[in-house]
Amino acid sequence: MEKPLLNVKQAADYAGDDVSEKAIRKLLEDPNFYPRVNIGRRVFIHREMFDQWLKEQASPKKVSGF
Repeated sequence: MEKPLLNVKQAADYAGDDVSEKAIRKLLEDPNFYPRVNIGRRVFIHREMFDQWLKEQASPKKVSGF
């Protein structure tokens, strides 16, 4: 069974070769990054929410007014 929470290194590995730990840390600074989970002073990323977030980022955006 896969763990539901990922640390920064695990999240970077999970996201793929083009995603660095630095990029994950930058995402964690964004208040709109909802897969973030704080447990005490430690920060994790919820795997299922991260999957959903990645899918949302890959989806084409609607452009209004055109």
